[in-house]
Amino acid sequence: MDLQRIQGNSAPSGAADARKEAHRAAGEAFSDILAEIREDWRRLAAGVAGTSREPLAPSNMLEKIRENKAQAAEKAKEAASIEVVRRLLPDGTVRISKYEGGRLAKVRYSTPDKIAVPDYRDPSWHESAENPKASTNKKMKLVPHRSILDGLFS
Repeated sequence: MDLQRIQGNSAPSGAADARKEAHRAAGEAFSDILAEIREDWRRLAAGVAGTSREPLAPSNMLEKIRENKAQAAEKAKEAASIEVVRRLLPDGTVRISKYEGGRLAKVRYSTPDKIAVPDYRDPSWHESAENPKASTNKKMKLVPHRSILDGLFS
């Protein structure tokens, strides 16, 4: 039995090497950021205590804060933009789409009332006067019916 392999000390494969390298690079970048933050806080503390002639403002921190505030304000402005689009579908249904910040937020369908009207394509409506069939049911079809006031109250 290979004791090195059980303990995890064996030579890693190519994918594992790449993963370890990525973790190492991320760790180095994180430690660089932490070092910069520590240095900024050291400067700030020395400036507040009066033991340093350096300016109180951290090196890049205020610039980054201003940039982040500007980006956040821009994103909030985009998110606040609301657009409502109404589309009439072939069956009479109205599709109401609400977009917030350019993304679809909500969809609602408003189906109209349907009323029965004669379907004149059916031959039962076109019988001759000399050969009427009294017992024949006339065909009807349902069509969408929109009231003028529907848009005001819904």
